[in-house]
Amino acid sequence: MRETPPSRSQSLGRRLRHHREAAGLSVEQLAARARLSPDRLRGIEAGLPSYPPDLHCKWGDEAAAVLDRLCRTAHRIDSFAPFGLPRLDGVDAGRCTAYVLEGTPAIPADVATRAVHGGVGVERPLTLFHLPDGSSVVFYAYPHEAFFTEAPDETEAAQALFSRLHDCSSAV
Repeated sequence: MRETPPSRSQSLGRRLRHHREAAGLSVEQLAARARLSPDRLRGIEAGLPSYPPDLHCKWGDEAAAVLDRLCRTAHRIDSFAPFGLPRLDGVDAGRCTAYVLEGTPAIPADVATRAVHGGVGVERPLTLFHLPDGSSVVFYAYPHEAFFTEAPDETEAAQALFSRLHDCSSAV
């Protein structure tokens, strides 16, 4: 059974469609102007919730709260931390694997560690949280902000990366 979109999304969708039609624009014309796909615009007009949800936040309470919740609720956590893993509260070696470059100093004992042999072609550290409902969240730690995303292209790329990392690494 399909879930009914929230009334706020439905209201926004109705207003958007009303204004688009009043302006005499087709879905394709407005989508091109807004740099959206026509299917995405149709979804918004139908009242579907905005997707993919992304969260950019400065380091502080909000980022810490999101990380804490993800660490507590994820059934699996994979982290590519080439030069060492920051402390993640509430994780254990049965749920969390850190992939590090060979020769990296000690990693906290509460995570499983795998040393990656050779270059892996990864540009930035990331963590993939696998949630109990089957969804995933990718976390990128930047110096100026934390970025969390559920975008399918990001989660699929992260899953492929960790599969490659597992194949070119060994347990520490």
